[in-house]
Amino acid sequence: MRLTQFTDYGLRVLMYLASREGEHVTTQEIAALFDVSWDHLLKVVRRLCELGYVEAKRGPTGGVRFLPATREVTVGEIVRRLEPELVLVECFDERTNTCPLTPVCGLSPVLRRASAAFLRELDQVTVRDLMAHTRGLDGALRTRARSSGARARDPRHRVRTRAAAVTRRRSSTS
Repeated sequence: MRLTQFTDYGLRVLMYLASREGEHVTTQEIAALFDVSWDHLLKVVRRLCELGYVEAKRGPTGGVRFLPATREVTVGEIVRRLEPELVLVECFDERTNTCPLTPVCGLSPVLRRASAAFLRELDQVTVRDLMAHTRGLDGALRTRARSSGARARDPRHRVRTRAAAVTRRRSSTS
């Protein structure tokens, strides 16, 4: 089973914010530390806010912060809420299923049980359980970011990078 990148980022953000509990952290800082698209991460953070797992604050001292009640939420619940259509294979979605084997398939029930077992396992773990492993997370991410030169992949950075490449090409052909 594979989770979408959206859910993966959502879980990462929650773990990171849990390691910085009580602090507001900007989405740009998180995107830079994870070396992921700022635009995509912003959508993830908005959804986490809508679900009540984190809260956002605007302004110079703003950012997003972990809400204490989130400690008791299970990873299974988070995955279900971030992946409302957990479709492991095509035949799981009756609206779009075109598989000719569906009426006689022996694999589908097995995959349904496997998917349910996956979620049951995630239901055994709370965010509080994950928090026990987040000590030192911030330092590890910062060290990784420094050593790899990671930057937030925000649109402004891409524009500057493309513009610099075009300028280099033009100057090399002159």
